[in-house]
Amino acid sequence: MNIFFTFDYELFLGNLSGSPERCVIRPTEALMRIAATHGVRFVFFVDSGYLARLAADRVRHPALGREYDAVLRQIDTLKRNKHEVQLHIHPGWRRAIYDDGNWKHDNERYRLHDYSKTEARGIVLEYARTLEEAAQGKTLAFRAGGWCIQPFEHVAEALWDAGIRIDSTVIPGAFSSTGTHEYDFRTAPADSRWRFSCDPAREDRAGRFLEIPIGAQTLGPWFFLKFSAIKLLSKSNSGRFSQFGDGSPIGSSKGEILAKLLKKSVAPISCDGYRSQSLESSYLNAARKNPDADFVVIGHPKAQSRYSLENIDRCIAIMKKDSRNRFTVFSEVAKE
Repeated sequence: MNIFFTFDYELFLGNLSGSPERCVIRPTEALMRIAATHGVRFVFFVDSGYLARLAADRVRHPALGREYDAVLRQIDTLKRNKHEVQLHIHPGWRRAIYDDGNWKHDNERYRLHDYSKTEARGIVLEYARTLEEAAQGKTLAFRAGGWCIQPFEHVAEALWDAGIRIDSTVIPGAFSSTGTHEYDFRTAPADSRWRFSCDPAREDRAGRFLEIPIGAQTLGPWFFLKFSAIKLLSKSNSGRFSQFGDGSPIGSSKGEILAKLLKKSVAPISCDGYRSQSLESSYLNAARKNPDADFVVIGHPKAQSRYSLENIDRCIAIMKKDSRNRFTVFSEVAKE
């Protein structure tokens, strides 16, 4: 099995963006320690809009200059430790306002598709260039912010011109229509990778892009009831379930919450917080079905906790017991 541990390296986009120290720097250091213990490599999809704003505003705001330097040092450390840095875009950073140590986000234009095709192209090329300068190397894989990659035609040429050849956004079977998060992956193939042209959720064997989807799992209402209870518990103490990040996400609507509490839903295989409790069972199920397939895990440094780090450490140890498993990164796929 080809195993990808992928992490979206970013701040929060809700009312509190959070500090870089707690949202990315310290939890990423913890993740690197786990990787070093097991001799494996991770992929970090770096939110390049955040990088671009730090670079642009660091002269006016010395604190952002210090932030920028700290993030660049960590990106350099990731590269030196053989981890991979790839492109992640939240275009709303273009409209974010820095005020008294916090970023204020206007999420009315959350997706690349909320901008004209010309504007979206400019964002993609600028942010790809920003990341390449920071990482001192080309990127070839992409993950859309909030999984909002459809309609793909809106950004296809821009991504191709930016050097993107692989996408890892699709969660097969997942669907969302919330105003900010809009995607429909219910038509995705039942494979662990495929080529595509116009829609990453539809196979085109002659397509020039390769989709390596995030692993998907079906979760029932009981999971979200327990998840909600854990979130309430973690707010009242600093125990093993509390996330390291000190910001706040974009809130779910009452309708979204109610739907998850009433019926089954498709979610990504995640190593974040309490969600990491299903990581081992998801891996074992996938290995039984097809030991030669890709197994892509998504996580976020900001959403890690002592509990999730314990689960990641334990699950990697279990995965390494199978000699057929290969921990890999997207640049290795490009060589195949």
